[in-house]
Amino acid sequence: MRSQRRLRLYVVVVVVFLVAFTYFTTDTGGGIQSHRFYKKTVTAIDNAHTATTKKNNEAKEAKDRSHIQRLDLENNNNNNNGGTRKTTNSPPSSYNENQEKPIGASHGKIEDSEEISVAGRTKMSVPKSKEDQSQLSEKKPEVVDKPAGSKSDIATAHEHEISKEEEEEAEASAELDSILKRSPIIVFSKSYCPFSKKAKSILSQYNIVPAPYIVELDKHVLGPHLQKLLGKITGRRTVPNVLVNGVSIGGGDDVEALDRDDELISKIKSIAGKSIMEIERLPVAEEHENEHEI
Repeated sequence: MRSQRRLRLYVVVVVVFLVAFTYFTTDTGGGIQSHRFYKKTVTAIDNAHTATTKKNNEAKEAKDRSHIQRLDLENNNNNNNGGTRKTTNSPPSSYNENQEKPIGASHGKIEDSEEISVAGRTKMSVPKSKEDQSQLSEKKPEVVDKPAGSKSDIATAHEHEISKEEEEEAEASAELDSILKRSPIIVFSKSYCPFSKKAKSILSQYNIVPAPYIVELDKHVLGPHLQKLLGKITGRRTVPNVLVNGVSIGGGDDVEALDRDDELISKIKSIAGKSIMEIERLPVAEEHENEHEI
């Protein structure tokens, strides 16, 4: 008996489950889709989906605007820095999403265009008009002031120095010609030089007609230039430099050696010739009297 009752109970439960399942899965009596809970649930899901889609669209649009603004800022910076505008990164001034081309592009003939992706969603055509190309080609380079140490300034200064040096050399050459005419024997000296003093002292021991002419280079206006010119002509750049008819016979030591060997008179006569009227060694008594005449 118990087993039959339990079997009936099981059959009743199965029948009730089947009836309930059939009722909720069919449109009988309006079905589950006509229930208020189902409708509210579907409406809430639709509203949430709509809000999410709208929010995503707004976020994408904001991202697109920021990307375009960044491209505009980079383009303006490149133009302000005098650099060449990059066509691939320059966004158009205004953009029509329906036509996907820049508004106002018809005003200038588009020669080249490239497509770039903005935020991975929209492709934009970036035009390059002939007007922009002509402006870039006609843009002249800015005139930059030359630095103080430019090559042209250095070359000009160098040329000025060369011309000034040539002028001073010409003056020194003219002065040297004038000096050489004053006497057959010229002593180029410096007042503080001991070797110059020695050469002048030895020559003062001789009676020479005409008398030697002494030039103190340290007191002459063109002294350095005269000494440089003498170095080129005679090959002797130091003082004293004793010249006989424009020929150097040496310095203090050389004159001292000629005097010691008693060859100074013969040396001067062999070079000067008849331009020296008289030359002889003074007696010892007269040496001190004429010591300061030269």
